[in-house]
Amino acid sequence: MVDLRVPPFDAAPVVTFEEFVRQNLITALLILGGVLASIAFFLRVAWLNRRLSLLNKELHSVAEERNQLIQRFTELANNVPGALYQYRLRADGSSHFPFASERIHHVYGYPASVVGNDASVVFSSIHSNDLDRLRRSITDSAKSLAQWNATYRFNHPTKGERWIEGSATPSRQPDGSITWHGYIADITEEHLNRERIQLTARVVAASHEGIVILDSHLNIIEVNPAFTRITGYDFATVKGRSPRILALDDRAPPFSDNALRLLNEGGMWRGETRLCSKQGKAIPVMLSMAPVANADQDFTHFVMLFSDITTIKQHEEELERIAHYDALTGIPNRRLLIDRLQQATALARRTE
Repeated sequence: MVDLRVPPFDAAPVVTFEEFVRQNLITALLILGGVLASIAFFLRVAWLNRRLSLLNKELHSVAEERNQLIQRFTELANNVPGALYQYRLRADGSSHFPFASERIHHVYGYPASVVGNDASVVFSSIHSNDLDRLRRSITDSAKSLAQWNATYRFNHPTKGERWIEGSATPSRQPDGSITWHGYIADITEEHLNRERIQLTARVVAASHEGIVILDSHLNIIEVNPAFTRITGYDFATVKGRSPRILALDDRAPPFSDNALRLLNEGGMWRGETRLCSKQGKAIPVMLSMAPVANADQDFTHFVMLFSDITTIKQHEEELERIAHYDALTGIPNRRLLIDRLQQATALARRTE
């Protein structure tokens, strides 16, 4: 017969809270430490992510600034009238352009990529009369590390002969090479203008006519040697003064108010007059005065030219004497009588 009785239940012993805490303290501390460690880990990861984000922003900002500087330099280098460049003379005597702005193509006719490794193509196009002088200037600059400056002719592949001007500062490199940082420009037009100005100055200096240049206020700013020879005045004496210093009196036609008004209106005065020399002597001259306009058609200067006609007037007087006086006796002849009679008749008609 089956025994259906439930066995007696053994009740668990009763444990107090203090005993429970004491028994599970280590486990609780371990769990708490794990939780704190997890929190610290996630905080560290969050801080690192934040720091990484800030670093990325800083790097992006630096890269942007660098790109802007590069772009700005490139725009500057490619838009200046000439070309910016680095020129390196190697220890073995060969040379090249480690850097050259795009405008080197306008100056030399060769792109930067052609001269980047070998500069011989440039030297092969230097004018033969200037090549040795140019090489010496580079050698001297390399030895003394003094600034290099040169002006030379260059045979441009499409433009023909051009004048080039360059300036650069050298520095010695650890490998023994010399590197110049500098600037070159095509100055052909400026050079030709300077030559024209120099030629004009030589012509003015060699002229037998007195030449006076006046400013917009009609004051003397330049004279040529013939002016001093004819009038006796040197430039230092007349500089900044009115040309009326040369007038015998205020009624002298070229210095009258009417003549000056005509000049200011763009007109020209020309005729015979007399100037007063530094010694007070009257000098007969053929004189002309005219304004000089700038590109805007404003009168910025005036030019006065005169030639001494003393000899011509003396010849005229001699011819007058020969025509009207007997060569042997010096007595007035019939021609002078008729001339004077005609003058007297004309005067009588005017005055009745």
